[in-house]
Amino acid sequence: MGLEINEKEFLVLNYLDIFGATADLRRIQKSTGLESEEVVACLSKLAEKRLVVKETRDMIEKWKITSDGERVVNSYRQLALERTGQRETIIKKFEEFENIYNMKFKHLATAWQVKIVNGRPVVNDHSDPEYDSAILNQVLDLHKNVLSTLKVIAGAIPMFRIYIERLDDAAKKMKENPREYFIRNEDSYHNVWFELHENVLRLWGRERRE
Repeated sequence: MGLEINEKEFLVLNYLDIFGATADLRRIQKSTGLESEEVVACLSKLAEKRLVVKETRDMIEKWKITSDGERVVNSYRQLALERTGQRETIIKKFEEFENIYNMKFKHLATAWQVKIVNGRPVVNDHSDPEYDSAILNQVLDLHKNVLSTLKVIAGAIPMFRIYIERLDDAAKKMKENPREYFIRNEDSYHNVWFELHENVLRLWGRERRE
């Protein structure tokens, strides 16, 4: 297709492609770093190009990507990676994130929720502060390491800068209130990491491994 989109339109289209239809434009703002008026303007332009549509169900209006939008966003991702001139370097950083940091993070998130007691898994009731503290410290150490990888990626692909800011903010909140901001809250470290991971996979052209 000969349709072209700019970087801001890509960010909005990318969000809808990854996370599906949404009625809450604040979520797009948070994920992309765009202002509310920028999100609205992008959606309007994308709708004109028939890359997104607004649907109304049960009196709720939602924006969703079209099949043409899916093709365009995938092409843009490939182009964005090629334009860096550092494809091999960025791919190596994606591999580092996926195979080292994400694997470690999944292990820590599971350990935060489930403890092994006498060889059997039990729900962590957070009654053991030493256990929780040990996990939290490992997450914070992981955070320092993953930021260095993210800075390399973001230096070539600016859309990842927002995740450096959001992860850092979540890490600070997690130190003060770990039970709320490790996993539970909408802005928890876990939720921001999940978004970051989805973006890494899409730019890399990989499927999620369960």
